Formats: sequence, structure tokens, C-alpha cells
Amino acid sequence: MSSINLRAVIFSVLVTSQIWSFASAAFAEPGDLDSSFSGDGKVTTNFTSRRDFAPGMALQSDGKIVTAGVAGSGGSNAKFALARHNTNGTLDSTFGGDGKVTTDLTPKLDGANSVTIDGNERILAAGVVGVGGSDPRFALVRYNLDGSLDTSFSGDGKVITNLSRHYDSARAVAIDPDGKIVIAGTVNWGPNPNFGVARYNHDGSLDTSFSGDGKLTIDVSGRSDAGLEMAIQSDGKIVVSGEGGFGRGRTDSKFALVRLTAAGALDDSFSTDGKVMTQLTPRFDGAWGVSIDVNNRIVAVGFAGAWVNKRFALARYSPNGSLDTTFGGDGKVLTDFTPLHDDAGDVSFQQDEKILVGGVAGYRLNRASNSQFALARYNPNGSLDLSFSGNGKLSTNFTRKDDGVNRIAIQDDGRIVAAGYAGGGATFAIARYLP
Repeated sequence: MSSINLRAVIFSVLVTSQIWSFASAAFAEPGDLDSSFSGDGKVTTNFTSRRDFAPGMALQSDGKIVTAGVAGSGGSNAKFALARHNTNGTLDSTFGGDGKVTTDLTPKLDGANSVTIDGNERILAAGVVGVGGSDPRFALVRYNLDGSLDTSFSGDGKVITNLSRHYDSARAVAIDPDGKIVIAGTVNWGPNPNFGVARYNHDGSLDTSFSGDGKLTIDVSGRSDAGLEMAIQSDGKIVVSGEGGFGRGRTDSKFALVRLTAAGALDDSFSTDGKVMTQLTPRFDGAWGVSIDVNNRIVAVGFAGAWVNKRFALARYSPNGSLDTTFGGDGKVLTDFTPLHDDAGDVSFQQDEKILVGGVAGYRLNRASNSQFALARYNPNGSLDLSFSGNGKLSTNFTRKDDGVNRIAIQDDGRIVAAGYAGGGATFAIARYLP
């Protein structure tokens, strides 16, 4: 073949490739899986032959994705587990040698529930240790960028904190405006569960300027309450969301929120006593996720109507704790995905103030099912954004068992990262979607 003909063939191939590239871009829609991520927009990661699942996820400043959770659940010695993926979905071998790190804190069951990145690019994971023993506790671990334990933090990178004499579990971790570390969750599981919060200095010691000793327990409802997520405002005030008012003999519970001052006291500018309870249905309601928008409004997401027709539930509050009636007409929005149970787990905001919510759609309580990753996008007024996947909602199957989203985040380019579990909680799972 002559050089002229060879050039013609190469030119033809290049043009054809560009045409297909432009065509693919033209047909891509908001909410489509991003095929530049792991080839099909999805990736799963195994640590053990048992159950591995990721309740936590955070994005580094370079776009790498850190997931955190449990490795070996169902065994006698589950561990904190972290994985880091490159922006193309491959495991990052600069993290722990193969992209995965496990940490054993006690001889019992340990697991991370949340993860965040501090201003020095160190990774902080919070959760529970000692499950199966007599005194499960809050746990906090700090890692260097390469996945090694940061020994400048409490001497060995690990901190364990008791807030009660019973089961305490940290569900959320965040960095406040002063760089101090705040973890929140549920304390005293069993006799009388309450919200619990602890704040730490940079070196891992408890910050005694917070509530006098660095720890605080909050009784929200006078009955059983579970702290499930946390967000920190720009002024350092701490908002914790969860489920309030459940317990023996109860057939309902409510969205529960508390706001604390930076000093660790209930903030009386928030609903006069620092606490808000919101009923969305006559059945069980609870707020799994919470975040603060650019207007300092608080958006809590979770479930409504458990045991009957569980749905995605959202509530938006003004900074004073009152429901924001510009959102859904009364401050509350419910969304059905399936006739089965649907549950929102996390919320994030786009630059255009649209609201992204991730969770699980189509599971059966206490029975095997085939639930899916579920995402919904809402306009700022609470209506579904019909430009997203055609009707504002999408679902994604990883396996024929239960799959679900625990955390969502938005990259700098607007792409949506959702992380959770696949295969009935057998493996870490991540999906990335086009904005």
C-alpha cells in the first residue's frame, strides 16, 4: 500500500473514531453510567470471602475515591477496611500496595462507617470496635496518604472512646472549620440509645473545650434515638440527624435533628432548644443523611413509612430549624421508586443547587430481594428534575441480590459518584454517572 493510501486509511479511521466519539457524547444523557469509569461505570472490590461492605466514601482533592467499611463481616474478627480507586475506576496501588488496607483494632468485630479527608490529605475513618464483646465503642483511625497508619495521631494512629457503658457506634466523621475532628453516632444501644458526639484535637486527644470533656450525649425524644449522620456548618455548629422516638411498643418514629454550638451545647437558636422532630408518615421515619446547602438550609434525607411502603424522604429546614415551605410546599418530599421498600441514604448538592439523593430501591424487609442502587435528582423547590434520566430517578443493578448506595459525592467536573454495597453486602461497590 502506498504511503498516500496509508495516510488516507489512517485519516479515515481517525475521522470515523471522532464521529463515533461525538455521537456517543451526543447520545449521553444526565444520569447515564459513565463508561470512562471501569469500562461500564461500575466497579466492585472484595477484601475477603465473607461480607465486605462500604458505608463510607470521600473524594480526595485529586479526584481519587476512598471507600471505607467492613472486611469479613460474619466472621469472628471483622476489620476496618479502606479502598482507594483512581479516577478511571482502577484500584490505586500506591495505597497499601494494592489499593486496599485493613486495620484490626480489637479481637472482636470492628468496622468503619464513615470516612473523610483532612486539610493535609490524611484519611480519617470512624466506626465501631469490639462488637460481640461487652463494650463496643467509638473508634477513629487516621491514615497517611499511602494508607499507612499515622503514628502522630494518638501514638499509633488509632483512638477508641467510651461514651457509655453499653454499645456505642460512631456513624459519621467530619472536620470542623478549626481542623478539629468531630465524630457522631449512637450511644448506649440497648437500655436507652441516644445521640452521641465527640470532638478531638489534631493529635487525637479529646478536645476538652467541647462540652467540658470532649464528649456529649443527647436525649432527643425522651425515648430511643439513633444518631446516624452529621454535617458541620461554616460557623462550626454541628448538625446531627437520625431517628427519634422509636422503641418497644412504638409503631412510629420521626426525623430527628439536633444542632450544637461549636462549644458543644445545644443551640437554642435552633427550634428554641436545639432539637427538631419531624413526622412524615404515621409509621417509622428516620433521617440517614444530612447536609447544608449554600443558603445554610439543612436538608435531611432518609426513609418514611417503614413496614408499609417505605419511600425516599426529604425534609428541608430553615437555619432556625423551621420547615422550609418553599420546598415541596410544606418542607417535605416523598418519592416512590418501587412498590417495595425504598430508602434514601445520603444527599449532596450540585453547583446549580440541584439536590442529589442516593439510596436503595426495591428491597424486602427481612427477606432476600434484588434491590438496586437508586439515585434521584431534585430541583431546588423539591420537584423531581426530569432532565435526569428522563423522570428524575434511576436505578442500577450490580447483582441479582441486594445492592444499595450509602454515600454519594460530586466530582469537580460534576460527575456523580455513588458508593455502597453489592451482592447482599458481599462486596464494596462504586458507580459513576454523568451529570
